[in-house]
Amino acid sequence: MSKTFDNLQETQDMLLNHYKHIKVDADRIFYTDISDIHLGHKGFDTKTFENLIEVIKEIPNFYVFLGGDTINHANKGSKSSPFEENMTPREQIKGQYEYGKLTRKGIIQYLEPIKDRVIGKIDGNHDGTRSQEFNDMSPGEWLSDILGIQYFGDLALIQFSVRKNAYTHFHHHITGSTGKKMNLNKLQEKGEEWRCDVIWGEHTHRRQHGSEYYVDIDLRNQKPIIRKQYFVNTNSLLGWSGYAKTKGYRLGVTGIKVIEMSGIKNNRYIRVYEEFKDFYDLVVKQSNN
Repeated sequence: MSKTFDNLQETQDMLLNHYKHIKVDADRIFYTDISDIHLGHKGFDTKTFENLIEVIKEIPNFYVFLGGDTINHANKGSKSSPFEENMTPREQIKGQYEYGKLTRKGIIQYLEPIKDRVIGKIDGNHDGTRSQEFNDMSPGEWLSDILGIQYFGDLALIQFSVRKNAYTHFHHHITGSTGKKMNLNKLQEKGEEWRCDVIWGEHTHRRQHGSEYYVDIDLRNQKPIIRKQYFVNTNSLLGWSGYAKTKGYRLGVTGIKVIEMSGIKNNRYIRVYEEFKDFYDLVVKQSNN
């Protein structure tokens, strides 16, 4: 019997559980990671979230990744208190009913109109690991099963083929980069480990983004090339309230960031819209005129 001391092949095979390829025939597509929604918290920005869903629904080739902390799911051991919530964790997913009538939407009702655009979900500390520590069950996995979307667990590697152009994205919840100088160090460190075009950071509810260049080898054309890597924090749908306000955390703008990717031959590019309002003004309004 042959002996092996290398487990990298096993790890490589395991990574296939966290990978998905999407092929789109279009001049351009749009993509966002909606994380830290915290539905069920009293500070959840309902109006902004409803507006986002409506716009996504109307824009062709707009794809969504569902990041961590979709629901708030507080307990006695968490920083977020159950007394800050207006729905139970089950209601945060399935909706709040009274005498068989829906009285307050859960995440299912919000996402149902765009579920065909949602390509998958990962866990956060609120909607994944917190519950798994006690009973090995993830509310995020339950939510994914109900919506019929792919559940990636801890992290996701997403590849888009937009006509002849390829783009790669790395999603992980505990990668948000923060600090007094609003640096992107933590995201850049992940970028050194995961050589994807875009490193998405979640969890910290911060709004900054940036980019760096690195040298790669084009194996097909046999030459060195310079590539650009983007680092994007995902914002949040939780307003300045609860423990964030009590502890004096930095104010943040609720919403999402949107990335545009080109499918035009010999014109590969990525564009980051820092605020959803920028995307709406520059893309949606122009399309309607």
